[in-house]
Amino acid sequence: MNPEIQRKVVGTFDFKSPKGVLPELCYNLLNQQKKVWKELSDNYKEFENVKYRDIDCGNYNVTLQYNHKRIVSTTAKTDNQSTQNRRCFLCVKNLPEEQKGILWHDMFLILCNPVPIFKHHYTVSHIDHVKQKLETFLNELLLLATDLSPDFTIIYNGPECGASAPDHMHFQAIPRRKLPAEN
Repeated sequence: MNPEIQRKVVGTFDFKSPKGVLPELCYNLLNQQKKVWKELSDNYKEFENVKYRDIDCGNYNVTLQYNHKRIVSTTAKTDNQSTQNRRCFLCVKNLPEEQKGILWHDMFLILCNPVPIFKHHYTVSHIDHVKQKLETFLNELLLLATDLSPDFTIIYNGPECGASAPDHMHFQAIPRRKLPAEN
């Protein structure tokens, strides 16, 4: 394994791993990371102050979340020139020193999202700098959903849908049944 990746790995999960243990590994990762990574710990404490508002739209409801810590990612410049002129924050070599993760099937690193939008929020980032392209990684998305079931929902926020890192393949893992579309 690449030494750069190896120093970021605190656990692994692959086809030999027992079924059903990945959610617990993720919970343990978050607890451990909060103890050693001040930025993550502070942002999770700040998450308690997030404001919500439900709007009844007739046949459906919309939940708004005001989370001022997310302004950096929601307003990130994601055009080609901007992404080429910045260090990719999902590349292993650019991760904060304290940030560690779970190596999933030798291809993705499950990381605690440092600016959460849910109580348990993970970014599942490819270990190589490869473009966001769902059709290339659809099987992995389905396998990840199976491995993290029943605790988590996996979402793909593609380059045309507001991803703050459209140039690096990643998924998000969030608590199941927290998206309005799931209810």
